[in-house]
Amino acid sequence: NWYSALTGGTSLGTGNTLSVPGALTPATYYAELVDSNVSSFNSGATVSNGLGGGMFDMDILRNLVLNSFDIYVDAGTYDFEIYYRQGTCIGNQNNPAVWTKIANYTGNASAAGGYRHFDLPTSLTLKAGQKYAFYITSTTAYTGGPVRYQTASGTTGDIFKQTGDIIVHTGYGLVPPFSATYYEPRMLVFTANFTRPACTTLPRTPVTLAIDTLPG
Repeated sequence: NWYSALTGGTSLGTGNTLSVPGALTPATYYAELVDSNVSSFNSGATVSNGLGGGMFDMDILRNLVLNSFDIYVDAGTYDFEIYYRQGTCIGNQNNPAVWTKIANYTGNASAAGGYRHFDLPTSLTLKAGQKYAFYITSTTAYTGGPVRYQTASGTTGDIFKQTGDIIVHTGYGLVPPFSATYYEPRMLVFTANFTRPACTTLPRTPVTLAIDTLPG
């Protein structure tokens, strides 16, 4: 946000830059950085394989509220389930007793492969400093699908991607649900959509517009 004064003043615009048409004299404007409360995280995985579903871990670096997922899925009609647990998926891939189902989707259909959006029935609060595991799966599987993931390198549990909000770790691709048949390491092709509990506004910073006079 841009203003004409350090406090109060007139709002001049929003965005990373401020346009000042016809400015002829030096002036000072005030930029106010706003930390948006909307956030999304894409795993950065590419489609190289697939099965019924996938598990992965998230380290939460700041308080977040999880609202929905976008999952890369083959064309067709499928039923889906989403589970989570506080703690790691490593060693828990075959133990449904330690997982909580947070969503069930029946008859989810699409004529084309790609990302499908899944709103959570109830948003999930994720606390900074905690590790959470997620398991997103169809209730049926076939060779190579319908849920798409990347065959990752390294060791299961390695860091796959990190932002200022989240660290995501590789996990498993599984035949549903919680089958003894699984593959590792894998990373689901997904986007997680969040809100932050509060929107933070930082103090305004003066930005000086200088006018250079051309010779001649």
